[in-house]
Amino acid sequence: IEFEKASKSRTYLFIDDQSDKEIAGFFSVAISNLYIPEVTTDGLPVSSINNRKKLDGYRGKRNGTVQTNFPVYLIGQIARNSKYPPANLSGKALLDSATGVIQDAAQLVGGRLMLVECTKALVPFYECHGFKRQNFHVDTDSFREENLIQMIKPINNYVCSVR
Repeated sequence: IEFEKASKSRTYLFIDDQSDKEIAGFFSVAISNLYIPEVTTDGLPVSSINNRKKLDGYRGKRNGTVQTNFPVYLIGQIARNSKYPPANLSGKALLDSATGVIQDAAQLVGGRLMLVECTKALVPFYECHGFKRQNFHVDTDSFREENLIQMIKPINNYVCSVR
């Protein structure tokens, strides 16, 4: 609610009209930033300039500096009420709706990538839906505490991945 009020994200609700307008599921979408460090903590390159160029769609360097930040649409929250079985409201239906909102936004203002940050248990679900796991560790407190994994997917069939 705080993010909605501050215009930091938009939350979309799936309301069950059959049972007192109960929330059956929801998802949130926000604008965010994907940070890909130039080198690992061991000093090894994380990604080639060509891969960074694919992510950016323009160039892998700006003013001689390796690009490390990429704008993304973040699916910040996505959930189904446990009272509703997947047959009534599937994770795929929620994700497809979130993807549709992002595609509409990208059509209006541009953008190349969508991002989810998830636990290890959810990686197979997102992989089945075209997201690719990023093969680097983001060294921030929130990622260490929650063990979140970043996964990206091109919005409109752009070819991009970081290896």
